[in-house]
Amino acid sequence: MRRIGFAVVACIGMIGLLGCDQGGSDQTGGAQPQQQAGRVAVIDLQEVADKLGRIDEIGEALKAEQADLRAGLGTAQTRAQEVFDEAKAEYDKKLEALGEDVADDDPEKVKLDQQLGLTVRNLRGQLNQLQQRAQNELGQKQRKMLVRFREQVRPHARRIAEERGLTVVIPKSESTLFAFVPEVDITDAVSDEMMLESQSE
Repeated sequence: MRRIGFAVVACIGMIGLLGCDQGGSDQTGGAQPQQQAGRVAVIDLQEVADKLGRIDEIGEALKAEQADLRAGLGTAQTRAQEVFDEAKAEYDKKLEALGEDVADDDPEKVKLDQQLGLTVRNLRGQLNQLQQRAQNELGQKQRKMLVRFREQVRPHARRIAEERGLTVVIPKSESTLFAFVPEVDITDAVSDEMMLESQSE
């Protein structure tokens, strides 16, 4: 669970820019603050997700999905073991028919060894493909959930930014932000508004 939670936190911090287009705001009829093109608002998406409990929600959903995928892989591994056991039994039967003194380089034994080796390689390849597919499905589910969270945050971030006369919203990140004044940080305002919205539903 800790590994899943860390991955969720890491991805939330990387889900991209939240653009605030100047023409997309709702007109309320009241006086609107004067906007200056290029004024930037900052939001900590990880903190928003944490305050709303979304990190735990996403982590639990991914944990359940991972359990289902593991169950499927377990079934596939059991079936692969059965196939190998059948192939090995057939191999031992044919090898016994060749006699105890059969040489390792005997053409028939070499053929049997090759057939068993091919079966093992095929089974391993199939299991590896299933494991990779399961990892891809888990990653896709995680990305979809994070994109959905971003889309839920976007209208709140845009509206609050516009109220403050800000035209662009970017996620807080030490790699992209060197410094900013607290007045442009809309993290708490967005979190509070989304919590009120969820409580009223």
